[in-house]
Amino acid sequence: MNTLISTTILGFFCACSSQSPGGFGGTGNGSTTDSGNTDSGTGNGLPSADTVWEVPDRGFDLLASNGLLYASTQAGGAIWSYDPSTGVEDKLAWDLGDLQAIAMDNDEILAAFTDSHVEGWVATIEPPKGVEVIASATEDGVLFRRPAGLAYGDSGEVYVLDTKAEFIWKISSAGVASIFYEIGGVAIFFFDGALYLGGDQGVFEVDRGGAVLLDERPAYGLEVVSGNLVASNTSNFVFYVGGEQLATGDLGRPGAMANLNGTLYIMDTVTGDVSAVDFN
Repeated sequence: MNTLISTTILGFFCACSSQSPGGFGGTGNGSTTDSGNTDSGTGNGLPSADTVWEVPDRGFDLLASNGLLYASTQAGGAIWSYDPSTGVEDKLAWDLGDLQAIAMDNDEILAAFTDSHVEGWVATIEPPKGVEVIASATEDGVLFRRPAGLAYGDSGEVYVLDTKAEFIWKISSAGVASIFYEIGGVAIFFFDGALYLGGDQGVFEVDRGGAVLLDERPAYGLEVVSGNLVASNTSNFVFYVGGEQLATGDLGRPGAMANLNGTLYIMDTVTGDVSAVDFN
């Protein structure tokens, strides 16, 4: 979430970088490992990210919708909004419990929760404190454990990444949950009819028939800009899946990303702050 999760595809290329995308929608070598990428660090001509939002209670998930950024928090069970154009932040919801991922579809707010990683659930949120559970187990009684990533599909379904059970759940538009695929990861993203997963083992395209490795570098956040899938990790910061590095930054662990008005925002899951790279 993530997500991270953003459905807005925005312009991304500019004179800041002459590097071309790779693998997903371009050319490049996706076999470079996280520890061996020579693009990481400064002095390579890449744009650098700067902190723009110190999320109260430490941010976790991040998304963009309706011209605003939204973040779930690591403490306080809250959802905050932030307007980058004015710098105004607003506490949208609070006291929700052990909140994990968030997603938005028009005005619907979706959130994932866990109870000490033993049981988990996905619910719609009615600010400031309303929670209506829509799924917590499959029809066969298999429990959600730690649903920590959410992605809307293109037919009203929701894909849920469970980082404890190491499943991707699928919740139909009617609210029926099923196992979509058994795999571990930390980030999930749906784009153009395809589902993508990021984690320590790299970036995969996943369907019920299997998982195809697109890039073996770790990926803790996924986003799409100008039709190209990008990912985040500690060594490569932000990079094209299957291709080159896009930007540098000083974050403890880059995670969820959101693209808003040509600027890419990246959550630091260590500090809970949001940094930005402006490609306008």
